[in-house]
Amino acid sequence: MTQVLDKFLLRLPDGLRLKLKLAAATNKRSLNSEIVARMERALADIATDRTDEENVFNLVQKVLFLKKKIEELKAGVDFD
Repeated sequence: MTQVLDKFLLRLPDGLRLKLKLAAATNKRSLNSEIVARMERALADIATDRTDEENVFNLVQKVLFLKKKIEELKAGVDFD
C-alpha cells in the first residue's frame, strides 16, 4: 500500500536552510527528515503543555482536599 504524503512549499529566512542542513548532517538525516523531526518535537511540547495544565489542576484539587482533611482532623483533636 502506498502512503500519500502532503507536499508543502516552505520559504525559509536567510541562513535557516544552512542551519537545518548542518543539523540534518549531524543527525544523519535528510533535510526533510530533520524538518519533520523538529516540527513533531515542537508539536509534542504543545500537547505536553496541555497535559501539564491538567496535572496542575488535579494536584491543586488534591491539595485542597488534603487541606480540608487536615482542618477536620485538627478540629477533632484536643490539644490540652
